[in-house]
Amino acid sequence: MNTKLTSAIFVGALSVFGASAASAVTVQNINWDPNAVNGNPGQPADDFVGKTTYTQWFQTASAENTFSPRLTIDLVNLGALAGSSLTGTGIFAEFNGINSIVGDPSPDTNPADFATNVQLTYGFGGIVVNSVDLTNPAVPVFNLDLSSAWVNIYSDAALNYGNTLPETVDAVDTTYSEPFLKLKIDTLTLNTIVAGSNLFGSVDAYFSVIGGAAASYFDTDNQTNTNGGVSDLFYTSSSQFKNKDDFTTGTAELTGDTRTVPEPSSLALLGLGMMGFSKFSRRKFAA
Repeated sequence: MNTKLTSAIFVGALSVFGASAASAVTVQNINWDPNAVNGNPGQPADDFVGKTTYTQWFQTASAENTFSPRLTIDLVNLGALAGSSLTGTGIFAEFNGINSIVGDPSPDTNPADFATNVQLTYGFGGIVVNSVDLTNPAVPVFNLDLSSAWVNIYSDAALNYGNTLPETVDAVDTTYSEPFLKLKIDTLTLNTIVAGSNLFGSVDAYFSVIGGAAASYFDTDNQTNTNGGVSDLFYTSSSQFKNKDDFTTGTAELTGDTRTVPEPSSLALLGLGMMGFSKFSRRKFAA
């Protein structure tokens, strides 16, 4: 085969992938750079970091996107939470170093806003309390059942999250026919301490991507979870319940890796190039 033609085909193929890998992506009006580490000034070293605020509570219902009356926290009777489901909703305030405020910081990030005319919200639930071990009342141990657990991330153009507390359906009224991401909780570690009239809690969890419009970008299997298996994302959060309250607020961070998925047009161009290469090779072999 002509070496110039060979070079042209492979250079063309590489340029297709190079152009795809170098560009930011947009899914459901959410914009980010899969190669964030080389992207905007001030971005985190990790490939993907999402910072969120959230509201959570205990309730009796555990079904997906189902919200029922919240249970009051009674620090002298935490065992009464057995059978309840830890449930909550939240919103992303930052996505790979990009916030949702145009003009902030200065100079601004590129893009200036990770969510164009939408809010990136999420809901979780089905984290059922089997029992609460109160052997040491100052360090209660919540034994959890994750078999019914659900976590969904939504892109929502209603822009109504944050109107009231605690948030419920405002977080899950997605504008699109499917969530941005559907996640499965692979492992979850909940640590709690009672101090004074507060129940302090922190969570470390590993998630697997199981669906959603952006699944192909986040399904990377690059996290080793606490069971020794592989997951896609790591989640960490902290909050505190006050005695006799029925909900609390907190902050959380979701980290992991994203990858560039070639656009269909890029794949088509590459396919045509490979077809040409194949035909030329067969013609040369036949000669």
